[in-house]
Amino acid sequence: MKAVWMTLLMTACKPLLQQPVPLAPDAIVTLRVPGDAYTISEAIAAGATVVEVGVGEFDLGILHLAALSYRISGSGIGRTKLRTADITPFTGADGSSLTFSDLTLEELGPKFMSYNNGFFNLRRIGLIGELRTSGAAVDIADSNVKGGINVTDGSLDIEQSTIDLIRELRTSAAVVNIADSNVQGGINVTDGSLHIERSTISLIGELRTSAAAVDIEDSVVKGGITVIDRSLNIVRSTISAGPSVLAAVEATASLDGKLEVKIRDTLLEAAPVGFGTRATLGTVNASLERVAVTSSEYGASLVCLARGRYNVTLDHSVFYRNRFAVVAHAKIDSSGARWRWADVPVRDVPMRDVPMRDVPVRDVPVGDVPVGPPGGSSPCGELTIRNSMFVENRGRAVELHGAKVVASHNFSWQNAGGNYWIPRSPFHEVDPMFVDPVHGDFRLQAGSPAIAAGAEVVDRGARARSDFAVAREIEIDSPFKAAGPVSVGPPAAKGGRNLALVVGVQHYQDPAIKDLKYARSDAESIAQYLRKAGYTVNLLTEAAASVTAVKAALINLTRAGPGDSVLIYFSVHGSGESNPLGAGRGFLLLSDAQASSIPSTSLSVQEIQAAVDRTASERVVLIMDSCFSGGASAQAKSIWTADNIKGDGESITGSIAYGRGKIGLFSSRDNEVSLEADEFKHGYFTYYLLEAWGRGLRSVDEVYAYVLREVENRTKGQQHPRYSSAQAEGQAPTF
Repeated sequence: MKAVWMTLLMTACKPLLQQPVPLAPDAIVTLRVPGDAYTISEAIAAGATVVEVGVGEFDLGILHLAALSYRISGSGIGRTKLRTADITPFTGADGSSLTFSDLTLEELGPKFMSYNNGFFNLRRIGLIGELRTSGAAVDIADSNVKGGINVTDGSLDIEQSTIDLIRELRTSAAVVNIADSNVQGGINVTDGSLHIERSTISLIGELRTSAAAVDIEDSVVKGGITVIDRSLNIVRSTISAGPSVLAAVEATASLDGKLEVKIRDTLLEAAPVGFGTRATLGTVNASLERVAVTSSEYGASLVCLARGRYNVTLDHSVFYRNRFAVVAHAKIDSSGARWRWADVPVRDVPMRDVPMRDVPVRDVPVGDVPVGPPGGSSPCGELTIRNSMFVENRGRAVELHGAKVVASHNFSWQNAGGNYWIPRSPFHEVDPMFVDPVHGDFRLQAGSPAIAAGAEVVDRGARARSDFAVAREIEIDSPFKAAGPVSVGPPAAKGGRNLALVVGVQHYQDPAIKDLKYARSDAESIAQYLRKAGYTVNLLTEAAASVTAVKAALINLTRAGPGDSVLIYFSVHGSGESNPLGAGRGFLLLSDAQASSIPSTSLSVQEIQAAVDRTASERVVLIMDSCFSGGASAQAKSIWTADNIKGDGESITGSIAYGRGKIGLFSSRDNEVSLEADEFKHGYFTYYLLEAWGRGLRSVDEVYAYVLREVENRTKGQQHPRYSSAQAEGQAPTF
């Protein structure tokens, strides 16, 4: 039916209608300002199926939907805000459809938004609060959600969106698909399925599933994955767990349950356990092919108990620089006695209270872990290892505690604890000649003895192995590009780590904030250099560089120890605000900053200062390619200020206090602009910083002198980089 247009305006000479006038079917209502003749819920109740909302804050009300398609559209995220004064159920008949687009939905306090049955679509939406649905098909695209998502039955599709979860994403008996998106928070899936592709998942907690079918493709997961029963498939991904979780991937089978695991062309790194099985009462079948496990306490830890069983195959895989590469437990005696850690599951013992390194498996008394299968019982675990490589692990390559093992054509090189000698299947003691294992490239160089050295039935696979490399970056054809995974670098001085946080924002969600040209290029080039220099880099760009994500990353850096080195880099817009009582306040604008409320939606210099102060590291370098002057140049990395900074040019960053070994390198004085250069496709400051490093300059004094000279010359004196440090501490800082 042809739509009927009706624009209702409130003017001085036109009084409010006391009762909504019934509308023609499929009517389109336009609400220009809050207080128009209809509220949104009244327009829907009167028969409208399309409501177009102007700029301002509007009350959404309670909507009762028929079996029709409804659309409520605004004038843009942040420009049109719909608020709910109460819990808002959308009670529609089966087949009803409700679409929100181009607006912000805000909940207040503990309230939430719910939708039952039908179809629920969010397009270009900012949602603040919790979304709960039951029996609905939910589709979220090109949107930003801050809060929680709870889906029962039905389905959930998330595409090209950023999800910052204050609560977790929780689903039950639902089909969940996440593509080309960035999700931060916890994910809990029961029954149903979960499919993740071309996305970055930054977990606060873990990704936990029970009786669900889980598929992860071409993605980066920062945190641990725990799967109970059913299936897990991971392809071409990086799982970088961190020390706060038990395992990068933990596979568990419950009572009479069964779990099928397939992991291909994937990196598992930086966890107490890279891949772990806990077959307590059911069966875990796992196949790892072309998988690299590195920087973990235990590369693979396999455990089965009295009624559980595991069957694990490691094929064409790499275990590099772990403490122990593979430890397989499979002990059951006729009375059902078990290895003692089974009585107190590791996951129930906080890692910080009982570190695994303090109770190594090899020190467990022989009486608790008998050497051979007792009482004529058979082991509950079977392990197959073929065409795999164990290189530079600090303990044994393979340590067995009763597991049945079949091994053939494996390589071992410079494992400090030696090899577990498997009868009739010795390891080849030779360097497999990886291309660049420190940076995650485990391809084999030409002439490697491992090429074509596999078992006859998999010779072709062994040759193909030379083409295998763990992907360190994931390219996504989407406005929401996944952040790069944490990389593996060599230890810093005194056994410490080299840690870096690199942030670049080029495109801003608020149209009132002008985009930069080369900030993302700045950040990616800095990250690339640091990785080659042996740093573990957390790269956050574009939508992934939200204020929540960056604050979480800074908090993570505060855990650095005295022997660690920390580098923090920003290439973003800056904004300053003067203070008549003294130093001004400076803010770094991240991807979700709002021009109308910069102090509350941006990252303050003082927050960065607090993070630097909290770290125990005695070697912290803070680098900012931003400015706070409010310069109007189209090439400047700054927007307006409340009152442009004047004076000595150090009223913001100059107020940062530096402790022992903590320094700052800034692209300009606070009353200057930081310029971008079309000729270099970089900011001037970042370009010459990279050039200084490329020339072999390492001391901060040398790097600063070079960058200062070149930037001053190129910008004709418009920009003067600055360098601040605790000179009285007698430090001679280097990069």
